[in-house]
Amino acid sequence: MMSESNQSATLNAIKGERYFICRCGLSAKMPLCDGKHKGSGIRPLCFEAKENSLLSVEEILKSSD
Repeated sequence: MMSESNQSATLNAIKGERYFICRCGLSAKMPLCDGKHKGSGIRPLCFEAKENSLLSVEEILKSSD
């Protein structure tokens, strides 16, 4: 479950860094996971940046397919 507002969010990604993208819609640190999903059965998406760039969450989700 991904909220509409999270899909349109952006992330300033740094090459080689790993990011955990919220998929439950409960995080106060959107688009990043802050652990509020615990107990919901929903897990964040782990993403490792291949280059320094400003990415939309939508782009990150497409690249994870």
